[in-house]
Amino acid sequence: MPVSVSVDHTRQVVHTEASGLFTYDDVMRHLCEERNVGGIAYREILDATHATAAFDGASLLQLVDLIRLIAHREAFGPTAVIVADDVSYGMVRMLGILVEDVCDIRPFRPAEWSAADAWVATARIRGKGAIVSQSIE
Repeated sequence: MPVSVSVDHTRQVVHTEASGLFTYDDVMRHLCEERNVGGIAYREILDATHATAAFDGASLLQLVDLIRLIAHREAFGPTAVIVADDVSYGMVRMLGILVEDVCDIRPFRPAEWSAADAWVATARIRGKGAIVSQSIE
């Protein structure tokens, strides 16, 4: 799956675009890349409107474990995932529910871009070492 990541360290925001099949390995690589560029604690808008979730329940649980591990070690910014299909929406929603005690991940439809921007701008940064966050403008 092609993924492009743009990190704005001044505004502390990550913009990600994904296309094609979105597997567990792709998500794991993305999270590692995001950590390596210093953006894991930033707010993120992930445009997955041209991607499709391609992992099963077991892989979803592995992803939950990975996100929990990261959030227990460092701050983890909220992530708005814009998806175009029902399967991806359901997978992101389920992921968000399973990690809601350590971070915020929420799916949005393409028609909800402004709602996603507003949510991610005001959602809390959570995880170990998170400072009480302020909204971005």
